[in-house]
Amino acid sequence: MSPAFAVVDMRLGDGNGLEVISALRSAGRNARGIVLTGYGNIATAVTAVKMGAFDYLSQAGRRR
Repeated sequence: MSPAFAVVDMRLGDGNGLEVISALRSAGRNARGIVLTGYGNIATAVTAVKMGAFDYLSQAGRRR
């Protein structure tokens, strides 16, 4: 049984979340990829969705 969702961080120790989304699509997986990040920007969000991410969630900055 394959997972239904893959929740990945944009910044990973050995790559990034976009590589994971790409690998899911290349492998023909039906899992929905969700990218989380604390360093989000619109260009990266658009790229992630175009690559097949189901959603892109950016953490708001910390309040002091």
